[in-house]
Amino acid sequence: MAKKLILFDLDNTVLWSGDATARAFKQAFADLFGVEDAFAGIDLQYAGRTDTIILHEALDRHGVSGEVEDLTRQFRQRYHEVLPGCLATAEAKRTPGIEELLTGLAEAGATLGLVTGNSRQAAMLKIEHCGVDSSHFADGAFGDDDEDRSVLVGMAMKRLAAEADPKTVVMVGDTPSDVKAAKNNGATSIAVATGKWSVDQLKEAGADIAFEDFSDWRGALQSFLA
Repeated sequence: MAKKLILFDLDNTVLWSGDATARAFKQAFADLFGVEDAFAGIDLQYAGRTDTIILHEALDRHGVSGEVEDLTRQFRQRYHEVLPGCLATAEAKRTPGIEELLTGLAEAGATLGLVTGNSRQAAMLKIEHCGVDSSHFADGAFGDDDEDRSVLVGMAMKRLAAEADPKTVVMVGDTPSDVKAAKNNGATSIAVATGKWSVDQLKEAGADIAFEDFSDWRGALQSFLA
């Protein structure tokens, strides 16, 4: 059997970060650009979009002048500074069964990676805070690599298994954007309803398999490895 490459979204799939991301975004933007509540009217549940896209929407909406790359770099630096404090006061934790599922997949010989709209540093801060073993993940693709989630899936595939048949690749996420990104790269989509979308909604979006959560991680494990 060909070795499986299994890519995981982070927020609302591997962990819940509560309101930490939203508060850290708002604080970093206000500190740098003097705009309070800059993300009002912008989807702070993020809906599978990358952090970079969300930031650029706010920069444009509030007419912040300057080179976009430089503004993005400044924002990320400040965001990474304030995120740990926001995580410390949020209800941030692992999703049910995820640590056991990751361990089981690794023991079965699967290669695991991350595909997330978070920057690499923000992802690691969240993983560490929530007690997820970061060594499960060989590498991945992150929001500071590209703005487009479908591109990130393809990037992670190349980094982790350059010659992999897409039929051996699984993308796991909680949003229709994750489902679309999997399908755009020929991968299997496994969805989990630990975010805003129900099992039925995720199936309607095209997920091949959808779970309420991974509490029954042994049962989920069999589906992942099938």
